[in-house]
Amino acid sequence: MLVNQRQGIKQGSEKNHDPKTYDTVRSEIITIINKKVESIDHIGEHSSLITDIDLDSIEVVELITKFEDKFGIQIPMDRLTELKTVKDLERLIFSLIQKKHM
Repeated sequence: MLVNQRQGIKQGSEKNHDPKTYDTVRSEIITIINKKVESIDHIGEHSSLITDIDLDSIEVVELITKFEDKFGIQIPMDRLTELKTVKDLERLIFSLIQKKHM
């Protein structure tokens, strides 16, 4: 199967797959974060979840639950410590979406 992060799953799979692109996933993640913390003017891929967006650990877990529901994935609890920035979220969520549809 050929996979391109920016274009999503392209070909070679007869299984049902989700046509989400990396940019679509990024946009949906930022939208969910913006709904949670409306006081932040700009959230970018390098925004820190703790220092820039000012989330506490409970809020991060709440967001993780929203992402799991939105994308139909399970984010392992042992991976939460890796999630420092929005970009970290994007990469992990996109990779889990891809694995789900392989």
